[in-house]
Amino acid sequence: MNTDLDVNNPVSNLINSFSSNNNLCRCDCLLNSALKRFTYCNEALKSQSAIDFILTSNKDVITHFEVIDRNSNLSDHLPPLMNLGSCCE
Repeated sequence: MNTDLDVNNPVSNLINSFSSNNNLCRCDCLLNSALKRFTYCNEALKSQSAIDFILTSNKDVITHFEVIDRNSNLSDHLPPLMNLGSCCE
């Protein structure tokens, strides 16, 4: 679903409610929370937004989160990436 979860609209509100009710956390809010990265960019339309997210039920295993911005990406979406540590240590 292409929606910005930081905006108040019916789709975002539904996803945020589902996340809250199921104790899910957004990975982009766990690490580097001061830095909002856009995951959609259309240079021709001069448009960008954060509409791709990763949710987790165990925030303690997330060790890294970033939005990958490579020149070789042929899509208008920039993929989010997370690294997981061991949950059994």
